[in-house]
Amino acid sequence: MKGSGWLRQHAEELGINANNVNPASVDLTVGIDIKRLEYVDGKLEYNLAEVDQDEKGNFVTLIAGFHYLVATAEVLQIPEDCAAIVRLKSSLGRGGVHLTGADFYDPGYRGNGTVAMSPMASYKLYLGQKFVQIMFHEVAEIDTSYEGQYQNSSGAVGDLGAK
Repeated sequence: MKGSGWLRQHAEELGINANNVNPASVDLTVGIDIKRLEYVDGKLEYNLAEVDQDEKGNFVTLIAGFHYLVATAEVLQIPEDCAAIVRLKSSLGRGGVHLTGADFYDPGYRGNGTVAMSPMASYKLYLGQKFVQIMFHEVAEIDTSYEGQYQNSSGAVGDLGAK
């Protein structure tokens, strides 16, 4: 696993904020694109969540029982010799939010991260808030890199194969 020295040294090329580097991870922040998944007439729809404002800033209320896709503000650039794993920050977990998928990035992935999460109770998620940590792991003997359908993703991207 890559440590803080390597993370700070490569922050710009990774698309991360060097000020958000921890000993073995980097905090990623909530972007402006947050979608709520809903079934409407038997079809899966990704609807933009409503943004509200209070004294702390702009936020989206995650509603219990719904599934959300949250884009990172950062545009990630995963190196060709690394894979990355995302984990929810413990403060969100303590607030009843669960990471439900979209937590692995292959070598060579480029684009906003999309994080899938579901709250057990209503939770205010602020734009720009640190919400997940990304960890970079070196991959040995790689002979290919990511070229899938989510390459160069912009915003929170849902299942491109969903009908």
